[in-house]
Amino acid sequence: EPFDHRDPTRGGKTVASNLSAYCRNHHRLKHSGQWLHTSNPDRSVMLTSPTGHCYRTRPSGLLAGMLEPVLPEGGRRRRTRLENKASRVRGERRRQRIRMHRRMKKAQRRTFDGGDDPPPF
Repeated sequence: EPFDHRDPTRGGKTVASNLSAYCRNHHRLKHSGQWLHTSNPDRSVMLTSPTGHCYRTRPSGLLAGMLEPVLPEGGRRRRTRLENKASRVRGERRRQRIRMHRRMKKAQRRTFDGGDDPPPF
């Protein structure tokens, strides 16, 4: 609930249940009037875009670790940074294997294997 400068007694108090930390870009989206902002009891935030897509943040703050994890609508947990890094490493290693395999195939095509016979010049 935003603070009302004209009538401070009306609401928008600076208390933990009324605070949300946003980066500059998301703060501007929140105040543009096009995105819908909904606070949840677990301290996560649901943002609804003008197209109707919903995005839910993770709970944050000191009490976040004490709350039960809420799964996204798809039912899958989000990956940790360590899991993301492991996935990127696996992907890069897979791409490197493919590149190496292609190089070896290309090198094999260039080599002439005619046995003991001389080349047909």
